[in-house]
Amino acid sequence: MGYNYRMLKQRRSFSVLIMSIAFFLLFFLPGVLLAQPRIVFKKEAINFGKAVSGTEVQGTFLVMNKGDQPLEIKGLRPG
Repeated sequence: MGYNYRMLKQRRSFSVLIMSIAFFLLFFLPGVLLAQPRIVFKKEAINFGKAVSGTEVQGTFLVMNKGDQPLEIKGLRPG
């Protein structure tokens, strides 16, 4: 009887370990793997109307990071 009880206890411990790992993989790991920056612009374009060639026009874009990781802007190109 003692041998069977010890085996059942080991099986239960193994089952708890497997369930704990499954819980971690299902609920915590996706959040870590899917964490990323998310760039959001208040306005995506500015209409300057008609501009004479060679004149300087200026505009301001408000950029926000709505993600859960740091956002790095490494370069800009006028379009």
